Amino acid sequence: MLELVGHAKAVGFDTGTGCLDVIHDASAYGTKVRWIAPKLITAANERVPHAGVRSLHVLPPAPGNTSPVITAVGPTSPPTAPAPSVPRPGPSADYRRALEAHRQATSRVDSAPARGPFHRQAT
Repeated sequence: MLELVGHAKAVGFDTGTGCLDVIHDASAYGTKVRWIAPKLITAANERVPHAGVRSLHVLPPAPGNTSPVITAVGPTSPPTAPAPSVPRPGPSADYRRALEAHRQATSRVDSAPARGPFHRQAT
């Protein structure tokens, strides 16, 4: 795990789910974090006994970001209701005419009897 020093760091922790967010500076280190995730979870729980880390969330690489930031994310205010949707205008008259013309054209093609080199007439 020493090979991750300076290349991967914890940047967030959700106390509700026990998920530890980890960021890395190159894809190879992200792969390494995923491979040794069980060992990292065990080590985190040994260092902070009551943390309750249950999983790791490996974030995409962040080159140039070297400041270690660890924040605890706990329950906050309840989620807000979604904004009311804005009604969309209906289809234009031109669109409706084109759609109807398309439907009529395809219904004539679909109802036509099959003719071709592989068509066999009933005897």
